[in-house]
Order: sequence, then C-alpha cells, then structure tokens
Amino acid sequence: MYADGRLIRFGAGRANGRPRRGFIEQRLTRDGVKLLRSEIVSAGGFGHAQPPPGSDSLPGGWPPHLVRKGERLVPLRWASDLKRLDARLTDPESWLPASAWKQRKIRAYVPSRFQVCAAAVVVPDLDKPRQGRVVQMGPARIVALLPAAAQNVLRGRDWRANVSRPTPTSARRVYGGCFDVTTEEARSLAKALDGAGPAFARKGGAINLIYGFDAPGPSRQVGISFNPYLPHGEVTCSACG
Repeated sequence: MYADGRLIRFGAGRANGRPRRGFIEQRLTRDGVKLLRSEIVSAGGFGHAQPPPGSDSLPGGWPPHLVRKGERLVPLRWASDLKRLDARLTDPESWLPASAWKQRKIRAYVPSRFQVCAAAVVVPDLDKPRQGRVVQMGPARIVALLPAAAQNVLRGRDWRANVSRPTPTSARRVYGGCFDVTTEEARSLAKALDGAGPAFARKGGAINLIYGFDAPGPSRQVGISFNPYLPHGEVTCSACG
C-alpha cells in the first residue's frame, strides 16, 4: 500500500474461475489508506523489543509488514490476533466500506520498468527445476550459451554483474547479471525470446516471466527472468517465481 492510494498485491482472488497470477492493482481513497494502515497498526506489535502480552510472533514465512513512522519504516513482529489480521489483509474488500475505494475493480499491475536477469543453472532433474544449482559465470559467458537469436537481443547490454559477498572462506563470485528496460522494451525482448527457439525453450513463473533454455553441458540451463519494479523502486525476487 502506498500513500497515494495504490494497493498492489500478488495473486489476489480469482479471474474466470481460476486463481489470479501475478500482481494486481487497486486504489484506495485517502480515508481508505488510513483505515487499512490503522488495521495493521492496531495489531500491536510495532516498535516493541518484546512481544506485548497476549500477542503471537509472526511466522518466519510471513512477508514483512512495514509501517512508516516519520522517516522510518517500522516492522510488524507480533500480532494480538494473527488469524484476524491475516484475513483482513488478504481480503480487504470484505470489510473496507465502499467510500474507502477510489478504484475497487481489480486490474493487472503494469510496471514502468523491468529488470532483466540472466543466470546459468545446473538442473539434474528437469522435472524439478527448483532443485537446480546456480553456476558461477559472468553475463557475457552466459549469453554465449544461448541460441543465436537470443544472443542477438541480449548481447551488448549494460549488464550489472550479480556478485556475491566475500566471506572468510570464499572470495567474491559472479553469478550472472541484470540490466533495466522500460515496459515497452521488455515486451520487445520477450517477443524476440519467444521466437528464439529451440522448441524446448521453456517459460514460466508466477511472479516473473522466466525463460529457460537448454545450454551446452550436462544438465545445464540458462534462465532469463523479467522482474517487475514496484513503485517504491525495488524489484521482486526472481527465485520466487
């Protein structure tokens, strides 16, 4: 939820009898923003070093809930009634009054920018792609593994290498890279990748558009993901799709 009323959620509700995929957008009035914010704040777990009496710690899998207080974003760590809070945030249409909505009708969220990322993965079992292991490799080398048509649309981009942090036992490592494009450029790139072949190129992902191309080498694939920027300037997680 943003101060201007934009309410962006992932996969909320159903469309044509099927669960929605991707991000959806609605708009609240100023009063609607206040009501939804008050609902979160009233959970009672903001800014406390210890859980207030009668509250429950949020499970580790819960997405972070942050509320702006002055210049700070304060996280919600405990809730006095976690089940109720979850239900209210999951289905705000069920309790927010009509006056809280500036645009209640759900529509797809269309970002102004995308981050396009490339990574090489070793996938021992192609039926279980999530068990793949990311390979240490720079963007230029990864692009060289793609079909020629895909190379043509990705070569020469201003890649930012994805570099791991050094640890006491390992040096910095490069795992692919990313670059930014506008939505129109993203559509053109996706169209080009759709026609890049070979026939067994795969694409999928619930949050992001992800292409998988079989690459030379045992059980190796190259993944190209399109990650939407959210209005506050952050991108979603490629691995989550």
